[in-house]
Amino acid sequence: MGVISIMGGGFESNVHAVTKDGYHCVLIDCSRKNLIDTLARHCLIPEAVLLTHGHWDHIAGCAELLKHTDAKIYCGEGEDKFIFSEENKSIFGVNIPKFEIAGTFKDGEEIELCGMKIKVIATPGHTPHGVSYLIDDNLFTGDTLFKGSIGRSDFPGGDMDELVKSVKKLYALDGNYTVYCGHGLETTLDYERKNNMFVRA
Repeated sequence: MGVISIMGGGFESNVHAVTKDGYHCVLIDCSRKNLIDTLARHCLIPEAVLLTHGHWDHIAGCAELLKHTDAKIYCGEGEDKFIFSEENKSIFGVNIPKFEIAGTFKDGEEIELCGMKIKVIATPGHTPHGVSYLIDDNLFTGDTLFKGSIGRSDFPGGDMDELVKSVKKLYALDGNYTVYCGHGLETTLDYERKNNMFVRA
């Protein structure tokens, strides 16, 4: 399994393309409108988009992606309502183009896409119904956990107590994982357990 991180787009948000066969991929978040061109350079075809949460800087490319691919878009249960809410629109002051959400996932749900088993972990706090995804030995945390930091909770729908619980929930996972964040560089779960000054294991 391979992970291609597409970094440096709007708001410096990351998109992670996860592939088993080097051809079909699952995207973790979809932050930029020119994503199709970038994926084509890597010879990747997106089959699905797994949203970690519904903030504009992680969903800005969804509507455009659906114009050019047959990819299905998914998110955590309840986050679909937050994405198109007035509360969410107020954060960045932009009109969010409508796009179809094919389905939502519950905490602990296990799915299979592109030949890969994916576990869904509810990690609210940055948004009301954000999720993280565990794929093999890789953990995709969106804006819940960063290298040396954690996400903000001061946006509408955020909750610091819930965010801290979510980070500790990730720390409690068995073993070590490569952590791919919604912004910035990847890290490891062991490193964050020991060194993250915002939440300690």
